[in-house]
Amino acid sequence: MLALQQTSFLDADNASFLEGLYESFLQDPTSVSSEWRKCFEHSLQVNDPSSEAIHSAIQQEFKALARAIRGRAVAVSGSATNSDSATNQAVLQRGSLGFASETVALQHERKQTQVHALIDAYRLLGHLHADIDPLKLREVPLVPELMLSYYGLSEADLSSNFDTSQLPGPITRSLKQLLDDLKAMYCGHLASEFMHIPDSPERVWVQERVESLYSHDQPLLTETKLHILQRLAAAEGLEKYLGAKYPGAKRFSLEGLDSFIVALDELINEGAVIGVKEIIIGMAHRGRLNVLVNVLGKQPSQLFDEFEGKHDEKLESGDVKYHQGFSSDVETPNGKSVHLSLAFNPSHLEIVSPVVCGSVRARQDRRADNRYDSDNRHEADSSSEAGSRSEAGSRSEASSRSEAGSRNTSDNRYDQAFCIAVHGDAAISGQGVVMETLNMSRTRAYGTGGTIHIIMNNQIGFTTSDPHDARSTLYCSDIGKMMEIPIFHVNADDPEAVFKVMHLALEYRKKFNKDVIIDLIGYRRHGHNEADEPAATQPLMYKIIRNLPTVYQKYSEALVQEKIITAAEAEAMFKKYRDQLDQGQSVRNVLNNNSGALAIEHKKEWQPYFTQDWRVVIPTLSKTALKNLAKTLEILPSNFVLHPRVQKIMDERRKMTAEELPMDWGYGEILAYASVLNEGYSVRISGQDCARGTFFHRHAVLHNQEDGQEYVPLEHVSEKQGKFSIYDSLLSEEAVLAFEYGYSTTDPRNLVIWEAQFGDFANGAQVVIDQFISSGEHKWGRLSGLTLYLPHGYEGQGPEHSSARLERFLQLCAEHNMLVCYPTTPAQIFSLIRRQLLSPMRKPLVVMTPKSLLRHKLAVSSFDDLEAGNFLPLIPEIDKLVTEKINRVVLCSGKVYYDLLARRREHKLETISLIRIEQLYPFPEVELKTILQGYKQVSDVVWCQEEPQNQGAWYSSQHHMAACLTSEQKLRYVGRKPSAAPAVGYIHLHQEQQEELLKDALGM
Repeated sequence: MLALQQTSFLDADNASFLEGLYESFLQDPTSVSSEWRKCFEHSLQVNDPSSEAIHSAIQQEFKALARAIRGRAVAVSGSATNSDSATNQAVLQRGSLGFASETVALQHERKQTQVHALIDAYRLLGHLHADIDPLKLREVPLVPELMLSYYGLSEADLSSNFDTSQLPGPITRSLKQLLDDLKAMYCGHLASEFMHIPDSPERVWVQERVESLYSHDQPLLTETKLHILQRLAAAEGLEKYLGAKYPGAKRFSLEGLDSFIVALDELINEGAVIGVKEIIIGMAHRGRLNVLVNVLGKQPSQLFDEFEGKHDEKLESGDVKYHQGFSSDVETPNGKSVHLSLAFNPSHLEIVSPVVCGSVRARQDRRADNRYDSDNRHEADSSSEAGSRSEAGSRSEASSRSEAGSRNTSDNRYDQAFCIAVHGDAAISGQGVVMETLNMSRTRAYGTGGTIHIIMNNQIGFTTSDPHDARSTLYCSDIGKMMEIPIFHVNADDPEAVFKVMHLALEYRKKFNKDVIIDLIGYRRHGHNEADEPAATQPLMYKIIRNLPTVYQKYSEALVQEKIITAAEAEAMFKKYRDQLDQGQSVRNVLNNNSGALAIEHKKEWQPYFTQDWRVVIPTLSKTALKNLAKTLEILPSNFVLHPRVQKIMDERRKMTAEELPMDWGYGEILAYASVLNEGYSVRISGQDCARGTFFHRHAVLHNQEDGQEYVPLEHVSEKQGKFSIYDSLLSEEAVLAFEYGYSTTDPRNLVIWEAQFGDFANGAQVVIDQFISSGEHKWGRLSGLTLYLPHGYEGQGPEHSSARLERFLQLCAEHNMLVCYPTTPAQIFSLIRRQLLSPMRKPLVVMTPKSLLRHKLAVSSFDDLEAGNFLPLIPEIDKLVTEKINRVVLCSGKVYYDLLARRREHKLETISLIRIEQLYPFPEVELKTILQGYKQVSDVVWCQEEPQNQGAWYSSQHHMAACLTSEQKLRYVGRKPSAAPAVGYIHLHQEQQEELLKDALGM
């Protein structure tokens, strides 16, 4: 093995390289590195296999040539005349010259090959030598592949011309000019990484665009340069103004990355040119105030009010100013209008990325609704009574999966809206939600046609960390390579390079519908916040920073030298911006939507949904209407072969429609979707295994067992129905739930549902639940009707497959911020779904959904139950018991009710009444108080739950229950003892605990 390693450079693939290197050594030993010089000198001294391998080709060529010359010499020596001798001498001379000419040509050809290899090396590795660090602290590694000697070339070759037709510009150029051009293309202020892209046409496309940026002498137009300077004046001007006006106040300054404003400005302006209507931005706090004022056009006076402690009285809790969102319609210099939205964001830095992706997808879907009607909906008549649909009505696996993720094919469904995700250098490489979001980007459910990622890279991580401690890779952007997308590193002190690469990024997204990453490398002029002292831990870095001129200063001086602007004019530009701030007026051309200047097609009316009244009466449906909907769902394409188990479920559903069987959970749920779709609302469901249902109960998507085609009955409810979408998600909770939250905040007429495979798995999305779902309305005034399905119930499946952590949701409940329900019948889930969409209220809904109850013989409903219509926040006793004989009332929720009911009936315990609490928040105190008033003779009121005492509803809801008791009644707990784990892992122990709590609750 050691011998193989020592001679691996002798591989046949390296032959041309070695020969060229050896020839250079023979001509000039100093032209090659010392290591190669020693190797070749040793090879000349020792006749070993290695030396033979190195120059055997050259030796054979010389031997063949020598034989040819000897042949000619023999012929000459046999001649008798002087003239023949002279002729032969001339032949020998010409042969010698021909040999020399052939040798030179061969050497040049071999060098040409090495020049091509050099060009490829710069494409692959040039970024390692790029000048992308304004602080000059970046360690530039020694890269042999970028050195002439690596290819057998030397300074002696610099004046030689070579074919460079594979590059833009001259088809031939000297080696010196070639090196200058390659360094300009790949080692300047823009460093490009794209050679990892496996798709050749895409890789070549990026390569050509990158090389053309610097291959031609095409400077930016004067007006463009002045516009860039104005944007830099605005970026720096706001920060200095705030620093002087509010010294010491936290603002998380943009200073050191001022070109970020140039970057956003170019994306918006160029986006408008190509037809973009909406751009959604997600970013953390660094530079956020600057973006609000200089990009979105927030009134500076509003920002000043926030610094001075004034706030929106309508918000319950509000949030700090650098978490605030904003939206506006701006007019670009080319006269186009664009809707901009900056998403609200907590200090969980990267969680906003999937949120903005979800918001963008919702906007794209809304704009494509007319395309959905004509392109995606199957053209069979939903009212047909023939009992079958044409085979063309089903969709194949391939066609259905092309909806949102076609590779390398531009799709104009994405052209009108896109998102910009802004990252920190430590956050993008440190937080897992980034990987999840990138991984989602090309899937059917979550594709948006490409996100433009901008890394605000201040080279210091979050507070004081060194980049070496922040990640294990060279670049913080390396995570993007898994998506086979281009990554551009750009020096933030070169605003023109920033400007150019943004144009390139937008062009790439439009062409390939893929993400692209721009690593904007700058610095942080102040500490983590303006009160922090960064030099305490980064003395060398901040010694450099404090001596650096600002980007505006450097660029204005450059334009002065170019005679584009005078120093006085530059100063006047800066003063003009400051004067605008003094007046508190907008520094961005924001359109007045009320004037009718812009068709507000992107806006949806949320005002009617701010009510907090959950006790609303929802319009009911007649039994006839419900059965007609059910029959529509039973019609399948002809020759559509179902799996036997699925066929059995569909046959049972037909019997439920005919009232030959009571309806189960899956039937009631599917029928609820059909009813709201029929009324023009849209439904979107995602989650792991949600199309089939984790527990094999939903089957919203049917699969033909013969050819794999899919058929979705809910897409065929009626001709004017809303859009139905259901997607099996990737194995992610955090990014997926964040995406769905963003989707749900875009249109109040969409029912957006996320289903956890098991309720326990919501743990992985706790940030979304805490920071957005439970508090978004009260912090930011942001409504969402997002619905969470969390399978919950103790069936002895262990700690990670029992509990949806009901207690966590209840602990978060306050100020009517969301609804938490635990329905136990098909009629209840039917009515709950309809209430969520048809009520004049948009609150997140958390549903503890069943597992064993999906097919429980007692958990059934009838059409009469559905016809009644409204969701019951609690269900009173259902058996005909004599009220006066009741001496104990047991309150409970969920599956345990059916265990209690079965045990009570088995033992004929007719003195105990069972009451189900189906809505735990807002707690139905009025309804429970009314029921308990009917049991005045009862003093013993029990709350029974399956969950351990420190979990479940007990701790969070007991005060609600206590408030409903009469003066004679006492409330006590029955259930499992407090536990560190949600459930036990041993089935026999689970059964013992379950038996004990049933006996305790029923007094057995």
